[in-house]
Amino acid sequence: MKPAFDDEDLEKIDLGSPINTDEPEIYNEEDEYNIQDDEEEDENSNLSKIVQIVILSAIAVILFTSIFLLIRWQRGSAPDITDNNGNTAYDVESADYFVPFNPSAFEGYVDDGEQNIVILGDDTILHAQGENGISDLLAEATGANVTTLALSGSTIALQELSYTQEYAEDAYNLYYIISAICAGDMGNYDLQFTALSEIEDNSAYYDYWDKLHVIDFDKIDTLIICYGYCDYLASRPLIAGDVYSGQPYGHENGTAGSLDDCLKLLRERFPYMQIIFSSPSYCFVADDNGDMTGADVYFNSERATMGDYVLNAKNAAEANHVSFVDNYFFEHYNYANHEDYLEEDGTFPNEAGRRLIVSHIMEFISGS
Repeated sequence: MKPAFDDEDLEKIDLGSPINTDEPEIYNEEDEYNIQDDEEEDENSNLSKIVQIVILSAIAVILFTSIFLLIRWQRGSAPDITDNNGNTAYDVESADYFVPFNPSAFEGYVDDGEQNIVILGDDTILHAQGENGISDLLAEATGANVTTLALSGSTIALQELSYTQEYAEDAYNLYYIISAICAGDMGNYDLQFTALSEIEDNSAYYDYWDKLHVIDFDKIDTLIICYGYCDYLASRPLIAGDVYSGQPYGHENGTAGSLDDCLKLLRERFPYMQIIFSSPSYCFVADDNGDMTGADVYFNSERATMGDYVLNAKNAAEANHVSFVDNYFFEHYNYANHEDYLEEDGTFPNEAGRRLIVSHIMEFISGS
């Protein structure tokens, strides 16, 4: 019998080529596990990448939001201005702070039978002098002897923290005036007198000094401080310098620090004296374009409105237990009815406005 293949036939066969037997591959369980492991590793890797992307995105959002809020906090935010000239949508809440005062409660008090009042003020008081001025109306209402000392441009805060000849007018800002009044038995006005020769146009300052240095403040029953308008116009800082536990309101070249020191000095030196801070009233000021704009919506270079200065002064008064008369957040005297109480230029109160302010101050004067 002839074999199935002879030697010649075997030489013709390519032993390197696979022989297709048409039989199925043998199932290898280990190979399947390896494939599944690879797929799971791919899935875990993709999931890890997604988680990383989400975490990094969240961190980026938080970081961006924090930076945005920090910048906005530093710059402040402008109010919703409803009108170019003033706010017509007042939610009026008075900042009045009344401190009952009875001088006879202090040991050693002697009633001399006279009521003497001194007003210290800036332009708002200086402008309201003469017939039907603040002083005359207050004297008429109380029957007291009223002396008014007011200078144009005078501020609560100092121009410079230390006195210099270049800013000799600082000697007549509130801090140095109160310091002089509280020095010694009759005050010490050497700085004010020396400054007169260093101020170019000193006639108004000389008149002020001439009245100031002869007043016996031990006989003054009520001292009314009417400041804040010029601090706002001059963009004096609300709080200046370092703030810490012993100096919570800053230094004297800021309005809060200066007023805080003034009230402390007065409280210590004159225990029998009633001290009242009377705030500026609503008014218009010239904005950057020279247009008259409500002081409630115009931000000065300190990014503050008049209302910020009023509340700033109220905080210092309250901290020293001093009465605070709020003429600014006033239900009867604001943008809505300013024509009834302001002069035509919109800057200072007219007679009706002055009468309203005096009536308000009268509510705080002891024995009135």
